[in-house]
Amino acid sequence: MFPAEITDSLAVISSQEIGIYFLPLVLLFFWLIDEKKGLILGIIIIVSIWCGLFFRPYFPIGIWTGLAVGLVLLLLWYAAGSYLTKFFAAAGMRSQNICIAAIALAMNGLLPGDRMLPALFLGFCIGYTIMKNRFPFFARKETNRKAPGIMLMAVRCLTGLLGLGIILIGSRFILPGEGSLFRDFHYWSKNSLFYELGQFVRYGMIGLWVSAGAPRVFQQMGIAHNPKDEGSEK
Repeated sequence: MFPAEITDSLAVISSQEIGIYFLPLVLLFFWLIDEKKGLILGIIIIVSIWCGLFFRPYFPIGIWTGLAVGLVLLLLWYAAGSYLTKFFAAAGMRSQNICIAAIALAMNGLLPGDRMLPALFLGFCIGYTIMKNRFPFFARKETNRKAPGIMLMAVRCLTGLLGLGIILIGSRFILPGEGSLFRDFHYWSKNSLFYELGQFVRYGMIGLWVSAGAPRVFQQMGIAHNPKDEGSEK
């Protein structure tokens, strides 16, 4: 069904390698086009990849399972998206975060070999609930009484990517691992018990930055609509 070269490469690909291709798509969609659709796109991609990795021992069933799950989630959103949005909004921020944490815990427990996807899911979704309840961000809403233009979106994109780079590089130097400044300490090396925890924290921060940190910075810089400005104008 697949050429041998493709089969061998897909059978051993990691979630980190997959994330390199899909994470930029999600964050650019979230920051520049539509934050709600960006959230749905991110969830679909994360869950689909997780399902594919979960069934990877039964290759190529894992690929088809991931694609099927992604398609089902997409159809579910189009069929009942408005109802689901109202349901989760009515549940409140606390219930939302408990539900998100439970899903991330289940993902981590069922596939303990992967830390990236559960952490991304947890940070990305909790960041979204914090953003919507504390400082609502709207990717396409007027900023300074003007619709977002190409220059503004370019600055927004570069700022967000800069922050993402700081998190990636900074966490590499600080958290446990081979590149850590403290790798000579026994409990901070790649073989320590804290290495996996550090990886979880790293990717959790990335998800949190995409959905909450970056939008808040955009508002503070004046390159995204800030609800507080409406109150000051009145």
